[in-house]
Amino acid sequence: MDKIIILGCGAIGSYVAEFLASDQISLELIDDDIVELDNIETSAYGHIDIGQPKAMALTRRLWQDAHCQAMPHNITLDKQQMSMIFQRIVGAKVADSKVIVVDCFDNSEARSYSMSLGFPVLHCGVSGPDMGSTVWDEHYTLHQGRVYCMG
Repeated sequence: MDKIIILGCGAIGSYVAEFLASDQISLELIDDDIVELDNIETSAYGHIDIGQPKAMALTRRLWQDAHCQAMPHNITLDKQQMSMIFQRIVGAKVADSKVIVVDCFDNSEARSYSMSLGFPVLHCGVSGPDMGSTVWDEHYTLHQGRVYCMG
């Protein structure tokens, strides 16, 4: 695996990064948010991270805990930026790249961008009675804690 790209470094993304972290792997972390007090109980961040961009704080934690090299990208993604950042990360030979994308975004608009990248994408999400349904494409739906895959 050349690279693992984690989209969204919040509650799910921060723990996914911690589970994957090792000195044998290179992670790219993409998130535009900062760590707030509310994040401390639900994510891998500590009080020292409050006020820091999530991708940067997570990069520091991964290096301290696992000597994992990660590259933070503190940017808001739209479809055009997603394409540009991925070209920069994987280079010109997209077809030859060994890349997996872990989509931990918490909004459907950002998720839709990851679907059009041409890489394998692992979608991580949470749903519950108060969270409603999430539909990533016509084959994959998460509704109140149950995953439905048609296709």
